[in-house]
Amino acid sequence: MTATVASLLSEGADRFTQAGLDCARQDALRLLASVLGSDGLALYVEPRRPVDAEARTRFRALVERRAAHDAAAVSKAAAKDRGRRRYP
Repeated sequence: MTATVASLLSEGADRFTQAGLDCARQDALRLLASVLGSDGLALYVEPRRPVDAEARTRFRALVERRAAHDAAAVSKAAAKDRGRRRYP
């Protein structure tokens, strides 16, 4: 089965919820956007976009770091996201 943006967001958010994190969906979105070199809006617009194996592996590693309450995982993704141009 091919992983999609939607399936990975759901997987990440579920993992964060299990870990007791408050901003589960937002954190998952921020991490996946960082891994894909995109922004959150683009991910919402393309929920069926396939995600390659390398990106899945990187995302899942970041999810596990964040689930272990490593705030730096999200902070680094947010810092990278702030430098990205939002509109063409």
